[in-house]
Amino acid sequence: MQDSHVEKDVFGGVNRPEQGTFVMDPGLAKEPLCYQGTVTRCFCLNCGYSTELLPEAAEHLREAAGIADPINWADCYIEVDGCIICQKKHTKVSVHNIPIS
Repeated sequence: MQDSHVEKDVFGGVNRPEQGTFVMDPGLAKEPLCYQGTVTRCFCLNCGYSTELLPEAAEHLREAAGIADPINWADCYIEVDGCIICQKKHTKVSVHNIPIS
């Protein structure tokens, strides 16, 4: 078995993001989406990661938030308390309106 230090030197390493309570930057929610086909942004409040979502993922999280009615994603963003990056399964999902000012 290889020593973990040698393995890290050879293959590199990935540092996990610091975990805690992050606050979403309202300015980021207002920025135009960059990737074709995405409909909204999702922010992880545990690690601070932000990503754009395709319609299927956004709808899955809308249902997880307990919202039955369809949403105009152009006016909203999603917050979760865990994601694949911080390796914490989300238990809370919320949908918010993008601030106007």
